[in-house]
Amino acid sequence: MKKLNFVILILVCILAVNTLSARYKDIPVTRDLNPNQKYKTFEEYKQDHPFKPTRCSEINRVISDDRDENFLIIVNSNLYPQITSSIATYQNDLANEGFNSFLVEFDGTSILDLKCYLMIYYQEEDIKGVALIGDLPVAWFEMFEDFNNNGIWDPDENWVDFPIELYFSDINGIWEDQDSNGIFDYHEGDKHPEIGIGRIKADNMNYLSSSEAELVNSYFQKNHLYRNGFLQNTGEALTYIDDDWSYWGPEYQAAMQLLYPETVLVHDINQTTADDYRMNRLSAEYEFIQVHVHSGPDAHHFCEDNGNTWNLVTSYQISYLNPTSFFYNLFACSNSRFTESNNMGGMYLFGNGYCVGTIGSTKTGSMLWFEDFYGPLSLDGTMGEALRQWWALSVDVGNDWMWQRSWFYGMAIQGDPSLKIHYLEGNIVNVPQDYPTIQQAIDAVENGDLVLVDPGTYVENVNYNGKNITVASLFLTTQDTIYISSTIIDGNQNGSVVTFESGEDSTAVLCGFTITNGLAPYNGGGIKINGSPLIENCIIQNNSATRGGGIYITGSPIIRNNIIQSNTVTVAGGGIISYCGEMVIRNNLISQNHSDIYGGGIHVEISGFVEIANNRISANSSHRGGAICFHAENAGGIIKNNLVIENIADYIYLDFDYQTESLELINNTFAYNVVDSLGICIYNAVLINNILWENADEEIISSNVAVRYCNIQGGWEGEGNIDEDPCFINPDIGLYTLSMYSPCIGAGIDEIEIGGTWYYAPLSDIEGSPRPNPAGSMPDMGAYESFLGEPQVGITQNQLPKTDHQLSNYPNPFNPSTTISFSLTTEDTESTELVIYNLKGQKIKTFPVIL
Repeated sequence: MKKLNFVILILVCILAVNTLSARYKDIPVTRDLNPNQKYKTFEEYKQDHPFKPTRCSEINRVISDDRDENFLIIVNSNLYPQITSSIATYQNDLANEGFNSFLVEFDGTSILDLKCYLMIYYQEEDIKGVALIGDLPVAWFEMFEDFNNNGIWDPDENWVDFPIELYFSDINGIWEDQDSNGIFDYHEGDKHPEIGIGRIKADNMNYLSSSEAELVNSYFQKNHLYRNGFLQNTGEALTYIDDDWSYWGPEYQAAMQLLYPETVLVHDINQTTADDYRMNRLSAEYEFIQVHVHSGPDAHHFCEDNGNTWNLVTSYQISYLNPTSFFYNLFACSNSRFTESNNMGGMYLFGNGYCVGTIGSTKTGSMLWFEDFYGPLSLDGTMGEALRQWWALSVDVGNDWMWQRSWFYGMAIQGDPSLKIHYLEGNIVNVPQDYPTIQQAIDAVENGDLVLVDPGTYVENVNYNGKNITVASLFLTTQDTIYISSTIIDGNQNGSVVTFESGEDSTAVLCGFTITNGLAPYNGGGIKINGSPLIENCIIQNNSATRGGGIYITGSPIIRNNIIQSNTVTVAGGGIISYCGEMVIRNNLISQNHSDIYGGGIHVEISGFVEIANNRISANSSHRGGAICFHAENAGGIIKNNLVIENIADYIYLDFDYQTESLELINNTFAYNVVDSLGICIYNAVLINNILWENADEEIISSNVAVRYCNIQGGWEGEGNIDEDPCFINPDIGLYTLSMYSPCIGAGIDEIEIGGTWYYAPLSDIEGSPRPNPAGSMPDMGAYESFLGEPQVGITQNQLPKTDHQLSNYPNPFNPSTTISFSLTTEDTESTELVIYNLKGQKIKTFPVIL
């Protein structure tokens, strides 16, 4: 009798398993309902990424005291110089959580070379996860989608090619391209992944106004806030199930409840609409959203009115809605196809101040058996490890492997795979709720804490007193720039507004303020630094001192993404002065600052190696060195991708009049600066790919200077140098991008050896666009890179014809929207477009105009 009961039990289990399997096979597959949608194919991707040989090297290793797990970070060589400090903070956070991290810089297009490095670190260092940052090689796979699991390519089944992250996470499998078309079509052997992979790729998110580097820096900023407990939400999750999957809603909710006991289920077919999701759910402060909806790479297609209509939530809408969830599981066809511009997975990740991770598919299909993913996460596992464990249970197992591949082979994580879901809440002190002044809050906190300041004007002089803390406006947690101008620290003309005087390190951060009305009798009217803090996303204006009107530096800080304007000094450094250290000045607007004697914009004295990159330096003034002045015998550094325009000096707008150690000026535009005497005075330097135009009668006075591939008005002997009108778009209104007819297009050099040293053009331009563009061409001269590899021909004059036009917008100033109107009087209306630029001269958006 016992034996019979046992047999019956086995039969019941078999029937249950077979019923469950059949039921899952009946689940509708999420598909793209746009009949006109065309995805970027492998051939198109390859055209955008022509062959480039591999250059790869390990940069550093940061070892945790706990020596727990090993993690690999691979970053695109082009991007890394612009995100160095963010990566350093990221590695520090990993170390604090017990990860040893290995940082590798990679340039090239070979997927095999990239995978070889993963294999080496897996075998020699036992890495558990990898973050791929920037535009790195992408593996592709092709197959027919066998959703009926019969092993035959049926007429109604698509043959698809798609990006596949499994190639990199599966270290030991056998991958082949049997038809030799560059796309894998065979995968056997040990087919399950050994490591977790996440990709942080922002170069194709052009709906967003920020550059790739700015987006990645912002991502790591919120990553740091999240994993240190400074971003907290309601503790609730949402499962949002559109019509085709509403039957399984309670089951999907139960899986999410492993991770979030407080999980809201919305699955009524009359409730799940585009408007409801857009207006009521994305802003409702859920920590995790799992959405089930037919989709394409750039939109959700919600079924409404009992299936009679379809309404969309698009990636463009996501870009301005600023949703507040930290994670998204996108049961949504091709939402995570990261090779597509403005893909939904990327827009959720980069288009707000909150999201740190998305998971979805690069093709038709998505995740099932959610409990096998959420279970490991609930046990404090990482995103990458949870997906690895889910994959081992769900894919390439049993007899349904073709069906499983059709559903799951596109699965990908966008974001940091080392993230967990829950972190201890960090210590946040709020001003004025907890303390009425910023200084009182600083005095009350400890290293690693966050002082978060509400909008308002705070009349005080702030001193960090050696504490490595973050002091920030609400811009830090929202990425809304309105908080920068509305959160003001007013120094009341009573010394430096903000002071770092005790050797604070790079984890001391000042972010998102207007710093104004400082008056220092000696040094640092706005900010005085003795250390290496990070100053970012601030407006530093209307401050005064003897030296360093905006910022006075002794140390090695990073000054990035700021507006430094209308500051004054009596001696040197109207905008910034550096006395010693290795400062980085990147991606700032430095404008309308004044010094009576030296360095209207930037002054360097007795300093080490400095980097001045991707800045717009304009309308500054001084007696000597209106834009930049080096007065330091031991100084050296690199000045690249800067737009230096309309600065004023009695004598020399760029003054490097001391014997600098080594100075590189590469891909800068120096134009329309006003001087009574000489243009650039420089020693011991190389100039490559620069434009010097309409500055002075004598553009350069020099000693021991090598000039190559520069456009210099009046001419200069040397390889590749030219003397031709650069054909800027419109200098009259501050547009110094190159017209399509510019002789500077493709006239630069990508690498060159001078005196036994190799010099390289930057791999991106002042806006973060790739250089050269298109790939395989030669770079342009100047700060901007056009999209052309060579100038267009057929024009008979050096300037485009001017037209009479009127342009206005209302309201002005505006927040968050404005209406732009214009009139145009011309017979030639072909190719008319309206281009929007920000204060830094960065292109925000282009609108084609149909007349």
